[in-house]
Amino acid sequence: MLDRYRAVEHIANGGHSVVYLGRDERLARPVCIKVFTRFPGDPGISQTSYEHFVQEAFALSRLTHPNTLRIYDFGHLAGDPAHDDDKIPFHVSEYMNGGTLSQLIRERGAQPASEVVRIAMAVADALAEAHSVGIIHRDLKPQNILFNALGATRLPKLADFGIAKWLQDEYGDDEARAGERDGFSRAGDTQVVSGQKMAMYSPSWAAPEQLAGQTVGPSADVYSLALMAIYMLTGRAIFTDDDVYEGYR
Repeated sequence: MLDRYRAVEHIANGGHSVVYLGRDERLARPVCIKVFTRFPGDPGISQTSYEHFVQEAFALSRLTHPNTLRIYDFGHLAGDPAHDDDKIPFHVSEYMNGGTLSQLIRERGAQPASEVVRIAMAVADALAEAHSVGIIHRDLKPQNILFNALGATRLPKLADFGIAKWLQDEYGDDEARAGERDGFSRAGDTQVVSGQKMAMYSPSWAAPEQLAGQTVGPSADVYSLALMAIYMLTGRAIFTDDDVYEGYR
């Protein structure tokens, strides 16, 4: 990868990506390498997913808060049939060695109030920066809060801006168009699979206006953060996806 990054170990498969623990050969540091993968048999889904993948890189590049995942690099590999330029995008970010918030709760259960406040405030501060530059996350959930283990302390970081939204109305057409030119599109949070519209976000953590298909703003992210705070305090999610689907039939 650009003669700089080397994939060391496969970590996980995402919805439309493969994630590796990698190494930055120039700076001799561990990194996380995320490579786009095409959805087999459906070019439409692949194109939507491609746009979201690129969008995540550009969203992260605009953010500098210490509790937001840092992106180091973005590039393309050859050979992607889902894109006109026949390229596969990848991005390189800091490697987080402490797992996710969902793993923490699954392994250790409910957290002390002081720890909940510490984590929630860190995420809130990261969101505040994103909102200040017109970015709405739209998929805030425990799996998207990553930790860097520093001794006994876990430093939380907000990640996965794949379906983030640019606030055109608040920041004006010029800024919105500039964002789109840079690769940060106004792509939606749903995609069509087998003729049916499917949510790309996680319904059990989504705000009511998002579930209803309405325009979302910063308050939607705040709502999701509140659900996560309760999850950390109790060790249980308030809603399941089934609860949400039943309520929004």
